[in-house]
Amino acid sequence: MSGQTAYHLETDEIRANCLREISMLPIKSNKMVVIKDKKQTRSEAQLRLKWMWCGFLAKERAGNEGRDREDWNRFFKGKFMRALLLEQDEEFHDFFTNADRLLESAADEENRNWAKKTIIDAMKTEWLNTKNMSEFMTSIDRHCQHRYSVQLPIPDDLKWAVEK
Repeated sequence: MSGQTAYHLETDEIRANCLREISMLPIKSNKMVVIKDKKQTRSEAQLRLKWMWCGFLAKERAGNEGRDREDWNRFFKGKFMRALLLEQDEEFHDFFTNADRLLESAADEENRNWAKKTIIDAMKTEWLNTKNMSEFMTSIDRHCQHRYSVQLPIPDDLKWAVEK
């Protein structure tokens, strides 16, 4: 995504700068102008709820999987985010193509585990829009109900964070 300029049209001055830059482009240049809606990333409430659930699971499942809250976060990102990101935006195809190459080039299991951890750590829930973050949260909730028979807590002030 290098060489890209993005303008979030929030003021007349920003719009004028955008139009000025476009007007200076030579005709038949190797440039493309795209107008699209600003991505709306996951909300702070969704983020708070995710971390609350990861902390809850670290305590609730202590002695079983041996995961702390960071490990639960990593586990769920590895399990659910790839499909959501690929559905959300074609820009993530390159990320996962490179990730797959890294995994394929791993010489042994230790390197493969390192590569998986590196890829999962590189993925950020802030890349998800609010709709897909909601789906991510729903997937976590369903997984915990079906796999562990655990009902995740949802405080009243965060109920909307899992709804679409």
